[in-house]
Amino acid sequence: MKIRLLLFIVLVTLFAAGSSIQVQAQNYRFEVGGSIGASNYLGDIGGKFLPRRGFVSDMQIKMTSLSGGLFTRYAITPRLSGNLSVNFGRIRGDDSLTTNPGRNSRNLSFRNDIFEASITGEYDVYEAYNVGGNTRYRIDYNLYAIFGFGFFMHNPTTEYLGKRIELAPLYTEGVKYALSGISTITGFGMDFSLGRNHKVGVKLTVHTTNTDYLDDVSGSYRNPNTFANDEQGQLAFALSDRRREKDPDFETRPTGGGVRGNPKYDDSFVFFTANYAYVFKGKGGKYKRQFHNGYIRKKGRRVGVRRFFAF
Repeated sequence: MKIRLLLFIVLVTLFAAGSSIQVQAQNYRFEVGGSIGASNYLGDIGGKFLPRRGFVSDMQIKMTSLSGGLFTRYAITPRLSGNLSVNFGRIRGDDSLTTNPGRNSRNLSFRNDIFEASITGEYDVYEAYNVGGNTRYRIDYNLYAIFGFGFFMHNPTTEYLGKRIELAPLYTEGVKYALSGISTITGFGMDFSLGRNHKVGVKLTVHTTNTDYLDDVSGSYRNPNTFANDEQGQLAFALSDRRREKDPDFETRPTGGGVRGNPKYDDSFVFFTANYAYVFKGKGGKYKRQFHNGYIRKKGRRVGVRRFFAF
């Protein structure tokens, strides 16, 4: 089911891209590209010394993993573009890295692979043209703000006795949670336009989700008496609190209702990527070399031009 849904998202993205190329690319409005970079997360596992916070300073840099994606971008106006993308990112957390005594002794860890389809707007807040001062190979600079939404799928796992264990089916907190959700996306990016057909840049986006279970931790410990006396029940019991793996002499188990996580904040993941895009040359001969905002010399006079098209 998950694979079918992901394939459906990819097909919709490719169909939209193909439609845009055939119908909309009448000038230099449309581009396609890819990204690769880093991913991290904000949640209830790991973190710094202070209690759980919803800010990037609480991230553990050592837990940074790989992210990547494909995207299509279409300029709606000279300053506003729409971006349709499919992204992947791995997030991880480990209590052994935190200096917070409670989380460190709790000794939980997780890994989660995130697949996300998103639609965002990108609004140019600053532009600089021909920053290299070279009239033959123009390099233009663009800084933009990002806002939008995404649909994601996830599946938290942990390593136990040399095996990778899926956590959601174990109900370690006695809660059944969804393995898909909605994210609100904010961030910023910068691009360098190389001539008329190529763009390179970087982008930082924060994806605030509607779940607190990207790491399988949110609220309270489950009552030990509610775990089934079978293989799966005892596995869930062992993974709900892993203090004895770190301290074999530890005897006291947390009672039901004890604090396990902080439900005040939903989990978030962060992508920081390097991006490349190819900008398609459309059919409108009217635009020719008048691609960039700024000025050109025409018959000895200084003439203003717009980057994409005149409104």
